[in-house]
Amino acid sequence: DVFTVPYSQKYETLYKTGYAGAMSWSWNGDTQESDNNTFAHTRTDASLQYMYENYHNDIVFNTMSGVIYKFVVSPASFQKGESCTVTWDTETGSGVTLNGETVSTNGSRTYNFTAGTSLTLITTGDTSETKTVTLNYIPPGTIIYYKVKPKELPLGDTARVIWRTANGSSVKINGVAAEQSGTMYVVPDNNHTGYTISTGGDISDSLTSYVSFVPFNQANRAMSGDFTVSSLDSTLLNNKVDNLNDDNNYTKWTCIGGGSSQWIQVDLQKQYQVSQIIVVWGDAYASSFQILGSTDGITWKTIKNILTGQGGTNTYTGLNTPCRYLKMTMTPPNGTVELSVAEFQVFGDPVTTGVVQDKNELPLVYSLEQNYPNPFNPSTVISYQLPKAGQVSLKVYDVLGREVAQLVNEFQPAGKFNVDFNSQSYYLPSGVYFYRLISGDFTRVMKMLLIK
Repeated sequence: DVFTVPYSQKYETLYKTGYAGAMSWSWNGDTQESDNNTFAHTRTDASLQYMYENYHNDIVFNTMSGVIYKFVVSPASFQKGESCTVTWDTETGSGVTLNGETVSTNGSRTYNFTAGTSLTLITTGDTSETKTVTLNYIPPGTIIYYKVKPKELPLGDTARVIWRTANGSSVKINGVAAEQSGTMYVVPDNNHTGYTISTGGDISDSLTSYVSFVPFNQANRAMSGDFTVSSLDSTLLNNKVDNLNDDNNYTKWTCIGGGSSQWIQVDLQKQYQVSQIIVVWGDAYASSFQILGSTDGITWKTIKNILTGQGGTNTYTGLNTPCRYLKMTMTPPNGTVELSVAEFQVFGDPVTTGVVQDKNELPLVYSLEQNYPNPFNPSTVISYQLPKAGQVSLKVYDVLGREVAQLVNEFQPAGKFNVDFNSQSYYLPSGVYFYRLISGDFTRVMKMLLIK
């Protein structure tokens, strides 16, 4: 890299910033061949080839008819009912055929294939070139994604079954018909630890995922969370965001180098009283980083501020911080380092919202009651009833419509429920707030007043 600019972007950066002249002014990053005194100009060749293919109308080349500058298809993989577009660009004066049909020197076409195929572009002129692109068809019945999160959880906790299948697929989860793609909330017990997805269509497929039970203090809460990151180096094999919470220290997330600050963030899906965080670094670590926590994803509180990190495995205990969201911001030690993290683990107990079920009588209709007391400080009770089992969401919002607390997000049986809402757990100021209950087709919003 040159002056913090990655080698792969060097020539394009020079071009975009107004540089004029010979592009290949050094063999930066190239390696000397072991058998002679010459250099393998792999990086320079690749950079010049990129400029050749993407900026040939603005840069002087010794051009020849018959040269193919671009031949790409997007998307390269497609499903039933989807189209794909092939685009090509060749030197002026070239003779061009696409799958044997004469076409112009540049252009694009959109196709609706029902099977995998390939397209071939052939040119003639001062030189002749041939390029082929392959299109991958994903038939109905294909399982594109299937995961149960988390794989380890305390007995009685809620897990998510998440799946995505190809267009036109029929789907069953544990034998029950389901949508083509979706999320199901389940409460595993000793008799139900396996969840199987089976599909039908042009092909049939099935996958089974199992959960196991661990004590509350051993449950890594990040395994049930969803991670987002600042960047991802897609050139690295098996570099995935999911590596951050796969309980495997040998897989990792690696960012894109380039000098800017990087971050990872996790939504734990509900609020926990976080007691311990473990960070397992990969090959390159940040010596300066911060760990922040938030109950709403908007207002953040610094949990740890590290200025002399040494990599390896870092364990931070005694945190005692209520969080649903956690973020780690990192500053690379120099502008070119691609930071990597193998695991980001979170431990703690769920924040008690006082959800109590009254089992004496099953209700006939949905309802959401006015909280009591109202006004309140600092706690109040919210009551609701469900005539049938289902996924339940109970959230609190401020007057601007921003979510400030998630009190319930789980599958619940039919019954009457009382939820203890403590505003101190969410650092809320005095004011008007709204709470909303959603279950099935039922939605209801009520207003409450916090006075300190």
